[in-house]
Amino acid sequence: MSTTILNTTSDPLGGLLDYGRLIRGILQNYNEAVVDLLERDGFRLDVHSDLRVWRGIMETASGTDGMNPTFDPDRSGEPEDAYVLHVRDLDGRTAAMMCGRYIETDDYHDYVRRGLLWSPASAPRPVETLLDEPGPSGRLSHCGGLWVDPAHRGIGLSWLIPRLNHAVAAHRWGIDGIVGVVFDRLLSKGVPTANYGVPDVRLCVDGWFWPTGKRERIYQTFTPADFLIKRTWDDLEEIRAGGDKKMRDFAPIARKRNDEAAVNKLAAVP
Repeated sequence: MSTTILNTTSDPLGGLLDYGRLIRGILQNYNEAVVDLLERDGFRLDVHSDLRVWRGIMETASGTDGMNPTFDPDRSGEPEDAYVLHVRDLDGRTAAMMCGRYIETDDYHDYVRRGLLWSPASAPRPVETLLDEPGPSGRLSHCGGLWVDPAHRGIGLSWLIPRLNHAVAAHRWGIDGIVGVVFDRLLSKGVPTANYGVPDVRLCVDGWFWPTGKRERIYQTFTPADFLIKRTWDDLEEIRAGGDKKMRDFAPIARKRNDEAAVNKLAAVP
């Protein structure tokens, strides 16, 4: 696919620009396909630029472990850019949410060690981590804060929304990769790999974690841009070939009917 595009011009830079347009086209087509998929189940998607929308809804949401400071600007500071994916049902009630937060850094591992995911740069609170080597760098999106209303669990939202989140971040920011962190209790249920489609998961914290006030085992996730684009293309082709299939027909956890157990604690994902 890329070879064909690059051979359309003798200008190497022009070829790269064409390839960039191709990637954006894949992401845009995927995003539109997901909106159609949501509508089949009676949902609509809104995108907000203020994380306080997420915080305001999470303050009264059921089935959570509390407020994640990563996506609360009053606790972790105003991000350079961010958004909230807000899925509503036919009655306008919130069915699911997830966030993306833009980060540009030379070393994501150092960013995490300094506590900048959970505290403001003006008053950082470091976190002891196990990852001493340099981490992902460049233009990154920290994706997390997934919450699915208990009334809408088991139909595939916890599979679809994280993948949509990755595609939205890539289209919006042209990122080098997606980063995130996930608690041990979700990793054991296969949520990052089966639902989020994450290829790189590493133990990051094994001990006291001040944001929750207790000992935790927390894993860092990383999805490089090339993997993300390939997965998005594969998902798009599967959705297109699926005809009138709905979310539950694509989501592995929904198909196994164990989605509710896997997402009960999703709001706790940092």
